[in-house]
Amino acid sequence: MLLGANVSPEDEWGRMIFRTAHLHEWLPITGISMPSYDYDDRGRATHVVVDWAPPESVVAELPGARLSLSPTMATEVSYSPDHSIRTNLNVHVELGGRLRLDDIERAYLRPVQGFTTFAADRWDDATFEVVRDPSADADAPVRVLRAGRTVSPRAWRPGNGRYLFLADDCSDIPALLTRWFDLYERAGLPIAVFAETLRDGRSYSPG
Repeated sequence: MLLGANVSPEDEWGRMIFRTAHLHEWLPITGISMPSYDYDDRGRATHVVVDWAPPESVVAELPGARLSLSPTMATEVSYSPDHSIRTNLNVHVELGGRLRLDDIERAYLRPVQGFTTFAADRWDDATFEVVRDPSADADAPVRVLRAGRTVSPRAWRPGNGRYLFLADDCSDIPALLTRWFDLYERAGLPIAVFAETLRDGRSYSPG
């Protein structure tokens, strides 16, 4: 279901924004600095500062599109004792033209989902998905909602060895993503079967 528009499967879009459950932990750029504290002579905290600044996006030029990994921030501030800063890592796909939703997912979302499943060594999937049409008169975001199993981000535990590799292990992330998309173009079916195996667990399946 697409929330926010009356469309058909044949409609075309020029942009997609999505995120997955494990990509942000793989590339943990948040823009949040470690808190700084001031103390009085009795050792009590008198001033605490937490700062956020938007980090630079990671951009990869792909055939037919530009893919950007872009951190975002949301805050919760209210008349209560709780205040928070939460960051997400969005994948922006800017197409050179326009494609149907299924085609955008097949060409760009599924390769990223396969990549994060492989890197995390556990099933991953999109947790948020929006399409837009910049060429339309009203470039409004259209939310994509799907039935089926969902996956949630886990609590971050860096350094526990669960990931097969992390972004910090890679010297050139744009080049890595470009090479992965090339690999997925040539071997997408076995990669998809691998991802389905992690999704289905210890069970018999066509894969």
